[in-house]
Amino acid sequence: MKRFNKILALVLALAMMCGVVSICASAAADTTNAAYKIAFADNDGNPITSVAAGSTANVIVSMKTNGYSPCFAFMAIYDSVALTHIRQGGSAVQSLKPVNCAELQGFFKNTGNVENPSEDLIQHEDDEIGVGDIFDWGSAEPTATPHTDAMYPASFTDAQKAQFKCINFGYLANSGKTCLTVNTNGEFVAVVRFRFLANVDTELNSSVFYFNDDTTKTYITIDPDDEPFSNLQTSSPIAVSNLTVEYEGGVTPPPADPITVENITTQVQWQDKDAGKIRVAFRGNIKNYDLNLVDGSQTEIADISAMGVVYSKSNADPTIGGANCTDVNAWTIYDFTSGGYFFRAVVGNYGYDDTTTLYAKAYIVIDGQTIYAPSAMTTTGAQAYTAGLANGMSAK
Repeated sequence: MKRFNKILALVLALAMMCGVVSICASAAADTTNAAYKIAFADNDGNPITSVAAGSTANVIVSMKTNGYSPCFAFMAIYDSVALTHIRQGGSAVQSLKPVNCAELQGFFKNTGNVENPSEDLIQHEDDEIGVGDIFDWGSAEPTATPHTDAMYPASFTDAQKAQFKCINFGYLANSGKTCLTVNTNGEFVAVVRFRFLANVDTELNSSVFYFNDDTTKTYITIDPDDEPFSNLQTSSPIAVSNLTVEYEGGVTPPPADPITVENITTQVQWQDKDAGKIRVAFRGNIKNYDLNLVDGSQTEIADISAMGVVYSKSNADPTIGGANCTDVNAWTIYDFTSGGYFFRAVVGNYGYDDTTTLYAKAYIVIDGQTIYAPSAMTTTGAQAYTAGLANGMSAK
């Protein structure tokens, strides 16, 4: 109880001194609620909602807690088609490294002693440790790491990897020193700033910069004992269970995963066994799609205007209207137990012993946009026939 009273007195003293807390405490550690906040600003610190091509934009990440956090981290994901991550003070694309990819803010950049600690905090250090030093948040030397392909979430598709890149940020209190761990006393405090160069005119929102919601990548932990010094903490920190991410001007969710199309297995059946002709069915899988039916209909899809398979015997990257390419439509989609929906388009009159490679790519046209599988699947008549035999089709 004696120590609690000293810490509470410290909060009051600091509130009177500066209003913004580098050293702070709460009556009880809140392991349920904490938040990150994302704000966009120009180079003068003014809030912005868009950026013109060729100009720079800054993303400022803040956090708030009501307990002492010895460890927190986040993985940021940004649209690399729209924005290029550049040096912390840069205006052009240059070599990017951990040492120059981010600028720490406020107390997070102070690697030395806390400035003007109160007598209560000094006494607490003297009672429990007696070294005489109290180091600020920045003595943990938080780390920021620019993108590497190893950072991609396991769920990312090839299309997402082509569009997005990542940044990792981590904070771990220095337990070898009397390091004051992070407690913002319920107020947002700036942590770090990232700078970007706009490749195109860009609206700045959660579609272009957001956090991975994997709790092993983005989290804030709290010491349940509410101990302010890292080298006195004895309990395992607890991950905040209701962590939120806010955007300046309101909370917005991260963008939905894009709709994608993937090729899946072929199927085969006899068309004319005596003539040695087979039908090869190519199947496509639509992922991240919510079925959208026409109002009042139980069967008619509102937003997909076409789907099927485009194939070629000579063009390894078949597209609708491409050279030597043939488009085969599909008319029905089916629920797919492994995720999403699938459809099937059939190529007929194909020789069972034909060894010519057939290149085929599934596609859909949704809201006027054509989405193809990332690459063509390949087969031959002979390969399809062999696969059919293995699945019980009668032999020629």
